[in-house]
Amino acid sequence: MSLFREMSCLYETIKPNETIFVLDSSIGQVAYDHAKAFNTSIGVGSVILTKLDSGVKAGGAISAIAATGSPITFIGTGEHMDDLEPFNPESFIKQILGQGNVRELVKKINQENIQDSQEILIKMQSGRLCLRDLQNQFKNVLKLGSVNSIMKLIPGLNDLDKNSGDESQKRIKRFLTLMDSMTNNG
Repeated sequence: MSLFREMSCLYETIKPNETIFVLDSSIGQVAYDHAKAFNTSIGVGSVILTKLDSGVKAGGAISAIAATGSPITFIGTGEHMDDLEPFNPESFIKQILGQGNVRELVKKINQENIQDSQEILIKMQSGRLCLRDLQNQFKNVLKLGSVNSIMKLIPGLNDLDKNSGDESQKRIKRFLTLMDSMTNNG
């Protein structure tokens, strides 16, 4: 039994309220053909794009949307469940154009309730920044998500090599581990 015939049988048996087409955005222009075949077989209600954290420009994803006439509902920007985010057209277009998205970065900072930046700035200017302050800032950075996802939001940094962000993430975690092992003397 072909995959599409099997899918049609499942669809007829289950009769779902909505059919979601999950598209690996790294497959390129063949996405159109996949989406069209899927849509022809059982119909597509909405689309989830995955692997948008891998530096993919997602041009094929746009052609898949055209093939189904269905909206994008979510995008996947990492490997974990919390890396699935609601689709925002403005952010998506800025990502494709490599412009970053400062508004999204500010939104993430506000969601994580990171408010001690003014206090840290004053400590830095007066030369009173301690390792505990640095540790708290590293933790704040990790609260925002992967270093790669943060870099994509900053104009000019979104084209950096993915490995640079991965290495930075590992270094931050190593620093935190070292700091956690230190004795607190005040």
